[in-house]
Amino acid sequence: FTLVSNACGAVSLAANADCQLQIAFAPTQPGPVTGLLTFTDGAGIQTVELSGNGAAPPTDIVSPASLTFSATPADQVSAAQSVTLTNIGGLPLTSISVTASAPFQASSNCGAQLGADSVCTVSVEFAPAQAGSISGTLTITDALHAQTVPLTGTGLQPGAFSVKPASLSFAQQQPGLASTPQTITITNSGGAPMANIGFQITGPAASSYSVGATTCGALLNNGGSCTVQIVFTPAATGPIAATLAVSSSTPGVVAASVPINGAGQLATGLGANPAQLPFAAVIGVGQASPAQTVTVTNSSSYAIGSVTLAAVGPFTVTQNTCTGSLGPGADCTAGVVFQPSASGAATGTLTVSSTVVTTPASVPLSGTGFDFTLATSGPASATVASGQQADYTMDITPDGAQGEFAFQCGALPANAVCVFNPLNESLPPGTQGNVQVEIYTGGSGSTARVEGPAEWRRAQDIAPLVCGFLLLPFALWKRRKALWFVAVAAILSFGASSCASSGGGTVGGGQNNGFNTPPGTYTIPVTVTSTGVSHSVNLSLTVD
Repeated sequence: FTLVSNACGAVSLAANADCQLQIAFAPTQPGPVTGLLTFTDGAGIQTVELSGNGAAPPTDIVSPASLTFSATPADQVSAAQSVTLTNIGGLPLTSISVTASAPFQASSNCGAQLGADSVCTVSVEFAPAQAGSISGTLTITDALHAQTVPLTGTGLQPGAFSVKPASLSFAQQQPGLASTPQTITITNSGGAPMANIGFQITGPAASSYSVGATTCGALLNNGGSCTVQIVFTPAATGPIAATLAVSSSTPGVVAASVPINGAGQLATGLGANPAQLPFAAVIGVGQASPAQTVTVTNSSSYAIGSVTLAAVGPFTVTQNTCTGSLGPGADCTAGVVFQPSASGAATGTLTVSSTVVTTPASVPLSGTGFDFTLATSGPASATVASGQQADYTMDITPDGAQGEFAFQCGALPANAVCVFNPLNESLPPGTQGNVQVEIYTGGSGSTARVEGPAEWRRAQDIAPLVCGFLLLPFALWKRRKALWFVAVAAILSFGASSCASSGGGTVGGGQNNGFNTPPGTYTIPVTVTSTGVSHSVNLSLTVD
């Protein structure tokens, strides 16, 4: 015990007065301590007993002296390890603080003061941001001093997916039927294990794919591999795409995506009616037949997209309504046209196909093309005097079918008449026939009437009478006036004469009015027509 201060003075204390003394206790060892304060004055000696208890000073003990963490994947947090702070002294430990250097993390329940004979805990975690060996320090500071605990750990690369193959492609598959499974191998190419490998198929057509057997368990160690099978069961026709997502419950692991593609394809389903399409009518080369209709039907229970119609041979598709998708049980129509480029029998095929149908429908097509050859037999030129006739012969040979031939002369020189013998002709295929072409020049036309066919001569005989009857109403209309009667009589006479002069089996141009054909050389085109096909030859006529 120590007298720290004395306010009583050393000589006297006034009546009814007091004074104070301060005594400090500074034990030198733990345990109870007693002492005595003695007052001496004129009245005698008085004593005051003093007692105290010496306590041990606070003492901070940190344990363990260092921490080592197990390998931890980057961007993950390790399990916590503990450091204890113990105050074994008899007095509280004050001004406590705890810090840890990155990538270590510290937290504690010590607070700012730790009582005598008390213990608190500091929790430390390792959260590496990169791979490799990492060191750090835990610092515990109190009123006595600062203590450090070395920290060490190893960061690992996180688990990572390596998937082979990178995508799946299924062959075309019948809708509703499961394909043969395809296998995907998943490898952990990272530095840390991955837990709970999961699979999910996503996308609008996800229902057409399913996850089959897998060897991936609860944990896939780094460098380890496992497999999963995918099955394709198309729910529709046409291209079907989805995505397989491969994931792990381990934090920091990036999921992998595997594109999956397939297509639903029907074995059959397209039909065409009629089963075959013959074109009965003979069509001339270069001509087009009327379109015949074919009905296309989808007999399946699935939509058939991208329906395509194509005709082979001298046949073409027209008026096609079979475009886009054809629903289950639906039908559409298209026309087929026969347009031969050569004579004779022609065949072809109408094919009805789709990318989602394995076997297309086909319709055999057939038709007959017609053509003929035309050539002059003998000279194609003649020289006559005006009033004489020039004769030519043309050979005609039909090909592919029977031909019904008609003839026509083009522009004729003045006062010339063109006559054909026969007027028309019918020939079987491959059979050569001929026609006489007679060009009459100048004169009254009587020669043409005599030399022409009987049909032309009869027409000439009755032509004036017919023309007279046609003009008779005009005469009756004006009969009340004699002057008009005379005029009409003249008209009747002129009309009958004109009608008579136009008869006689002439074909083409030329006017037979009783005048001569002027001298010169003329080119006269002659056209032969059958079944829509026309061929021409040029005849040369020289009039002296």
